[in-house]
Amino acid sequence: MLLLSATALGSSVAAAGDKIGQPIEFPHDIHAGKMGINCMFCHTYARRSAVSGIPPLKKCIDCHENIDSVKDKPRIKKLFEYWKTKQPIPWKKVHDLPDFVRFNHERHIQRFYFQQGRPVEEVCGFCHGDVKSMTVAEKVKPITMGWCVSCHEQDHHVDTATAKTTNGPNDCSYCHK
Repeated sequence: MLLLSATALGSSVAAAGDKIGQPIEFPHDIHAGKMGINCMFCHTYARRSAVSGIPPLKKCIDCHENIDSVKDKPRIKKLFEYWKTKQPIPWKKVHDLPDFVRFNHERHIQRFYFQQGRPVEEVCGFCHGDVKSMTVAEKVKPITMGWCVSCHEQDHHVDTATAKTTNGPNDCSYCHK
């Protein structure tokens, strides 16, 4: 039974390298790369919530209704079709973790971006890859339990007296519901 559950669970989560088709090809390479827009401008919840969030369509429209040079592009026309019909864009999750995993974007963004002043490309890119070079976001890191534990072992000071990390979770309940 356990093997069946693990197999079923594994098949619902995208693996590194999987291509996830989106309803609109969102060009991260133009927005984050060429234009240098900070990830948190669109993914505003990352700094204050467990999830980074997907920007509301209004955020896209607020910019694109003022950029005449791109209004004839098929993806922008499709964007405005969703707006006109008052339908949300049905984005598909690329970095989706199983329900029993608790990952907190806010904790990581607050520490590494705001407290340590690391560049947003490094902080977000550590898990999400070099998004500014991608058109549609791709899952390029495995984001498995072993991968996360490895990060905490490498990037956090270990107290040799207790063999516990001083800045990362040391108890399963921190990361598992």
